[in-house]
Amino acid sequence: MRGFTLIELMVVISLIALIASLLFTAIASVRAKVRDVQRVTTLKALQNALELYYHDHKAYVPLNPDGGSGFWGFTYKWRNTDGSCGGTIPNWAGIIRFDNSASVGFIETLADEGYISESVKTWNDPLQLGLGSIFNCRYIILGSEDDIDDVQRYFLHCNMEVSNALSKNDNGTHDTLYELGEPYHWLCVNY
Repeated sequence: MRGFTLIELMVVISLIALIASLLFTAIASVRAKVRDVQRVTTLKALQNALELYYHDHKAYVPLNPDGGSGFWGFTYKWRNTDGSCGGTIPNWAGIIRFDNSASVGFIETLADEGYISESVKTWNDPLQLGLGSIFNCRYIILGSEDDIDDVQRYFLHCNMEVSNALSKNDNGTHDTLYELGEPYHWLCVNY
């Protein structure tokens, strides 16, 4: 009876390793897409909650003084009526203000007043991006509207793991962010 040669065993082991690596890569890609769908679903739930809040209060949620802020590596520009992006908004000017999704702020306000469920409030994005943020999302409002508690516009964006149809077809300006806003998209986002 003839046994396997060392070369035959090496070929079989190599083929098994190749098939396993392709399978793991495919599974990882599917998982990333599922997490992106969860992010979009959560962001849309926040948008719906903001609209309900506006209906009841005649303004969107102002920022909590204890909330977070920061550009976190993003650059923002005004979006012109023709869809092009205007001049860069300086991060020190307070023209636009931020609340990231890991801070005490708009999410807690929406949850405390019953506009979002506990699962939306506490959903922990597994990506984290090393920033310790829950959703890796930003809620942005105009500083002048926040100063008088008369917030009439907001902009939401959330990091996506993969550039895909979800983020490319949101009418925003960044291919790896899912962007929502009212009125429509009034900001352009760049890294």
